[in-house]
Amino acid sequence: MGRLLLAEDNLINQKVAVAMLSGAGYQVDTVLDGAAAVLAAAAHAYDVILMDCQMPDLNGYEATAAIRAQEGADRHTPIVALTAGARQEDRERCLAAGMDGYLAKPISKDALLALVARSMNKGVASISSPSRVGHTSAAEFAIDHAEFDELRLLAEATEHDFVADLIDQFVEQTDLLLRDLREASSNGDASAVGHIAQSIKGSGAQLGGRRLALSCDRLEQKASTGGLAHSPDDLAQVERDYAELRHALTEQRLSVESPLPGGPRL
Repeated sequence: MGRLLLAEDNLINQKVAVAMLSGAGYQVDTVLDGAAAVLAAAAHAYDVILMDCQMPDLNGYEATAAIRAQEGADRHTPIVALTAGARQEDRERCLAAGMDGYLAKPISKDALLALVARSMNKGVASISSPSRVGHTSAAEFAIDHAEFDELRLLAEATEHDFVADLIDQFVEQTDLLLRDLREASSNGDASAVGHIAQSIKGSGAQLGGRRLALSCDRLEQKASTGGLAHSPDDLAQVERDYAELRHALTEQRLSVESPLPGGPRL
């Protein structure tokens, strides 16, 4: 159907996106940072490039600008932003960098496939999919079951342990990120706090953790506006929301074999 490049440093989000795309018949190459994306785009003719915005070393905006510069006037590969940022300024920055489309995390299969198909057919993708993180009553619960059931459906077309592996990887990754987040907050490192909070927000939302995503978003915004001195309560809330999500995911992991819409409602 087509060859795609996915540049995504969050392994949770990368695994979910690859499962969605490969299940639809796309060939997907993956890289973990912007510099690798630039090299891959120079070496291969991709139908669409899916570009995470926040990556180490060379971010998605910088990588997109570099790809546009190396393409010149004779070639224009559609580049779609995948980002946990869903504000107007995020959209404008994506367009200014040379991106054609925008998909906010958490990513749904239908929205992702529709945007990729539009990109391949027309060469330019429309701006799409406002964030689902902050405008749903699902944030009242540890897990948004609509999101989680979508992962269950995705697992039916992938390996048997897909969801269990995602949960294990998320817990292992987030335990480490929270340790780094506490240290960065203690040191007053606003840049690191913002980056780590955004990483937790993106992967947490993808597993249905809307409430965790909301608390991470608040902390990220405090970091971006220099409000870290007043953010200990926000960090504590992130830790509480993660603890509840981790408990809920553990219960879902035990019930991962049950048929849709199985699992306890938490």
